[in-house]
Amino acid sequence: MANQVLLLVLGFVLTSVVGGALGYYFQRRTWDSNRRESERSAAAAVFDDVSRRMDERLYRMRLVYWSLKGGDEDRIEAAMGEYRATLVNWNDNLNRNLALTQRYFGQEVWAALSEVIYEEFAIIGRHLEHWYRRRADQRVVSAEKARLLVTGRRLRALGNDIFDLNRFMIGMIQRGTVGLYLEASNDGKRQPWPGDLSVGSRSTRVADWQRKLIRNGCGELEVDGWFGQATRAATAAFQTATGLQPDGIAGELTQRRMDEALVAMPQPTGSGPAHESEV
Repeated sequence: MANQVLLLVLGFVLTSVVGGALGYYFQRRTWDSNRRESERSAAAAVFDDVSRRMDERLYRMRLVYWSLKGGDEDRIEAAMGEYRATLVNWNDNLNRNLALTQRYFGQEVWAALSEVIYEEFAIIGRHLEHWYRRRADQRVVSAEKARLLVTGRRLRALGNDIFDLNRFMIGMIQRGTVGLYLEASNDGKRQPWPGDLSVGSRSTRVADWQRKLIRNGCGELEVDGWFGQATRAATAAFQTATGLQPDGIAGELTQRRMDEALVAMPQPTGSGPAHESEV
């Protein structure tokens, strides 16, 4: 009889403990799943807003470019008015979207957005405003038309980068490695696009690399965001000058060596020529 009571008590205790542990385990799993889904939903909302605004601004800039290229005054005025209205809305949400991007997608995505894509938006925007103001000056029409074609190439390169960044952010949302789950994954430390630049690359990073080659005195280049044979030759010349294999590919080592070379260069004093972005 005593053994039976002991067995009953032991069974009750074991059932209670095991049942409680199992209940706690499944409760934790449910809570974690709900929290992950909540973070994923919030990140998706941030992505939708940021992506939509980038696409809208890019489209309005392309309309300005196409109208300036065509020379139709009515279309030029309409396109510029729509672009400027889009720009007001863009600036109204700029800091908010950057902060939310860093919160849900991490430092690397934030840097790609703020230091690469947003910077190129600003540069191309200044170019378009410049040509809009000078479009009636017949003395510069032919030269401006040629430069305008370069801006068209930069717009296409910018579109490539926006597509790659969108795809990267969508992948993070699908995997659930956003927000509170960033630190537990490698996604927050990954670059949104491949690091190497070579012939055929079209991106805002190519434009930045071309500017660096020019600053280093590696040749006369058109800053258009397209990695062609001239950029390859200038890259190979820089590699030769710095003791690297002159393969003409701007890989991680070549880019790091360029940054070191630019830091070591003496900084200009006084007022020098305008930066290429400040047309």
